[in-house]
Amino acid sequence: MDEQPDEQYIPRNYWLGVANGALVMGGFAFLNVQAVVAVFLLRLGASPVMVGLVSALTFGTMLLLPLPFAPMVERAAHKKRFYVVSAVVRVVALVGLVGVVLLLRDASPWVLGGAVVAALVVYRVGIAIGILPFYELVAHSVPAQRRGSFFARRRVVGNVVKIGGAFLVGYLLDEGRSALAFPDSYAAVFACGLLLSGSGALAFCFVTEPPMHVDRSGLGLWAKLREGVAISRRDPTFRRLIACQLAGSMVMVASPFAVVYCLKVLGLLDGGAGGSGSEGGAVQVFLLTAGVTFMIALPIWARVSDRVGNAAVLRSAYLLRIAAPLLALALPFLGSDVIEPAAWGVTPQWIGAVGLAVLLNAASCGVQLGGLNYMLEMAPREHRPRYMAMWKVAIAPVVIVAPLLGGWLADALDVYWPCFAIAGVFAVVTAVLALRLDEPRDQGAAGGEVSECPQPGDASSWS
Repeated sequence: MDEQPDEQYIPRNYWLGVANGALVMGGFAFLNVQAVVAVFLLRLGASPVMVGLVSALTFGTMLLLPLPFAPMVERAAHKKRFYVVSAVVRVVALVGLVGVVLLLRDASPWVLGGAVVAALVVYRVGIAIGILPFYELVAHSVPAQRRGSFFARRRVVGNVVKIGGAFLVGYLLDEGRSALAFPDSYAAVFACGLLLSGSGALAFCFVTEPPMHVDRSGLGLWAKLREGVAISRRDPTFRRLIACQLAGSMVMVASPFAVVYCLKVLGLLDGGAGGSGSEGGAVQVFLLTAGVTFMIALPIWARVSDRVGNAAVLRSAYLLRIAAPLLALALPFLGSDVIEPAAWGVTPQWIGAVGLAVLLNAASCGVQLGGLNYMLEMAPREHRPRYMAMWKVAIAPVVIVAPLLGGWLADALDVYWPCFAIAGVFAVVTAVLALRLDEPRDQGAAGGEVSECPQPGDASSWS
């Protein structure tokens, strides 16, 4: 049973948390790994392996690093200091990101690209440090009956800021409108990310830390890993969820390359809607599509979760995910000789690319929402943190290896369709595995709170 936070901590911490989420999410419009960063590396002439490496490092960091910090956070009398360290690391990393783009503009593409990737990895390390203390502070500052509105406000306001940010990204990357040449245009984009995400991270440093329980007997790292393995052996429901999400994570063999695929293979930079062939217009369209899709998809998935259950959300989302790689494989064949371009110049390739972005984001939103809430429902309340930590660690190897495999295949074969074909096969396997998931609430499992819904490549849910 959750302890009720002291009323004196609620208003200040609640609204600082909302501001934190809105600003950090807005900043991710300018720091999106699979759109902004991927296109930046594309301009530098980076190989698909480099694009895959960025996804592997950033996502892997988010999944693996919280576990080593767990014993320290559990034993600390004051947990807010970990979040302060997290905020400082993030701000320094983003300052470095802007700095290296400006200072190394004339360096070799490998040096500039490597420095950008290094700064982004440090930034994700900062986020990973802050995950556990953030949730601890929220859990002790916001009552359970208000957490739904708390997370909803963070996401809704943040998504509005993110959609506005997409327009600004398109403007800054369009040399004709902003008069900013490459790579200064990207330095301006990253500076906007610094302003928003840095402000959001620092805002949460001003929360008032309430008294918290200190677990002086917290298990060490290796003991936690051994206990996690024991949990997976004795809990068949947990094993089925892990198997399902391991297979589902193989979508990362293709998803980091979706935007690059549409730009290079479909020739969206050659003209058409979304900026008349400019990379800024292309990135803007993908970011806008992601934001609008989220605004529509989240209430639908949340309603299914409330009315039917989270196993139903996972089954539906994984079935929907099958459509994305199938559409990607079909897109090169949707030429103007098959479908006539619209009167306003929107080509079939653009329509298909937007459809691909819709499917990827809608399915990912359902997977994230359903997976987190499924875990919160099925895990015993007293062991929930251990289940959550083991869950992240278990899927991390696939999340790291899959984009590297996709990058290697695309680089070695000089085509992207094998990546989407593999993703399609695993999407079918995952949908079959999802059919074996039981509904935890039908078994009388302890309920959990509705969680946020991160988007692919979006760490804004951990602020």
